Amino acid sequence: MNLGKQIIDSIECFDIDNEIQSCIEYVCSSIEETEESKEFAKRNGNSILYQEMNQVWRSQYITLAILKNVKESNENMTDEIVMLSKNEQEKSVLSQSDQTEDNTHK
Repeated sequence: MNLGKQIIDSIECFDIDNEIQSCIEYVCSSIEETEESKEFAKRNGNSILYQEMNQVWRSQYITLAILKNVKESNENMTDEIVMLSKNEQEKSVLSQSDQTEDNTHK
C-alpha cells in the first residue's frame, strides 16, 4: 500500500470534517442562545449583562470563523492528498506497463 493511500485511509478514519462540522453547529446554536440573552438584557435595561453577552457573541463569531477556515483548509488538504495519490497511482501503472513492454521486446 502506498503512502498516499495510507494517508487517505487515516483521514477517512478520523473523519475530521464531521468533527469540525459538529463544532460549527454547536457554536451556531450557542450564538443563537447568546443573541436571545442579549435581547433579554436589552429589554430589561441591564446594560452590564448586554455588554457581557455582546462580548461573548463576538468571541463566538471569531470562533466560528476560525472553525470554518480550519474546515476549508482541511478539505483543501484532503483534496490535494487525493490528487497526489491518484497521480502516484497513475505513475505506478505507467511504470509497470513500460516494464511489461520492455520485457516483451527482449
